[in-house]
Amino acid sequence: MQSKNQREIPKEVMFKLSDAVQDQIEKNKYWFEFPSQWANQLDKDPIIGIRSMYLTKTNRLINLEFTILISEDIPNQTPKTWLVRKGNLGFTLDGDVNIKNFTSKFNAIWFSNTIEDSTYRASDYKEMNYEWNSKDFAAWFDYDGDNKKTILHIGCSLQCPNSITVTDNNNQTHTCNFKIGFQALNNDTIAVLGTNNLVYGNREATIPIWTRYNCYIRSSLAEDDANGFLGHTRPVAYYPIKYYRLKNKNKKFWIKLYETKYHDVPVIIPVDYRDDLFIEAVVLFTSEGLL
Repeated sequence: MQSKNQREIPKEVMFKLSDAVQDQIEKNKYWFEFPSQWANQLDKDPIIGIRSMYLTKTNRLINLEFTILISEDIPNQTPKTWLVRKGNLGFTLDGDVNIKNFTSKFNAIWFSNTIEDSTYRASDYKEMNYEWNSKDFAAWFDYDGDNKKTILHIGCSLQCPNSITVTDNNNQTHTCNFKIGFQALNNDTIAVLGTNNLVYGNREATIPIWTRYNCYIRSSLAEDDANGFLGHTRPVAYYPIKYYRLKNKNKKFWIKLYETKYHDVPVIIPVDYRDDLFIEAVVLFTSEGLL
C-alpha cells in the first residue's frame, strides 16, 4: 500500500501520429487513445504532462512528367488543342522547407495531332515563335489566405511567355494560349501531392500541400485555452513539462495540425507517414508527482 508521503511515479507514454486515427471530416484532426490501464480508473484524478512534440521529416523526391498543350480560342467553336512537348522534372523537398536540386528535361519534340479533335491536325501549323527549355520551369510555395491553404506552384518561371504565336501553312499567324499538366511518377510524389491524377493549370499547376514547416497544434487536452493551443512541434523538449488535468472521462483525445506561420491553414501529413509526429508524455493520477 502506498503511504501518503510517497510520491507517485509518472508513467512514460509515447503517442505517434502513424498510430492515430485520422478524422474523416476534418482531415487535419487525429484521434489518440489514452493508455488503457490509466484511462480506465475512473475514480481517480487523471493528469497528463506533455514532455515534447516533434516531427520527423524525411527528404521527399518529387518526380513528375509534364505535358505542354497549346490551344487557340476560335469564336463560336470548340478550342483546338495540340500536345506540343513532354518531359520530366524533379526536385527534393527536404526537412528544412527547402526546394533543392530542381531539374527538368524534355523528351523528343512532340508536335502531334490535336488531342480534342483529330480533324484539326498539327500539320496545319508549321512554326512556333518560342521553344521551351529547362529554365522555363520552377517550383515555389505561396500562401492563399482567401482559401486558407499553402500552395505548391509547379510551372512556368518568369521568363516563360504568356502566349505563343503560331504560323500556319498559309503564313497566317495565330495567338495561342498554353497550359501545362503534371503527373506523379513515384510514390513520394503521390504521397506529398495527394493524387496520381494529371493536374492541369494555365502556365502552372497549383496544389495545396503542407510546407513542411513545424506545426501549430490545437488539442482537446488544452480545453482551458480559448484556442485549444497545445504547443508547437520543435526539436527540443518543453521545460517545464506542460501539465493538463482531464476534466472528463473520455478515453481518447484529439489534436489538430496547422501551419506554424499561418494558424488558419490545416496541415495534413502524407498518409504513408514517412513524415511522422511524436508526442512524448507522462500520465499520473495525483498532483503530488508534479512537485
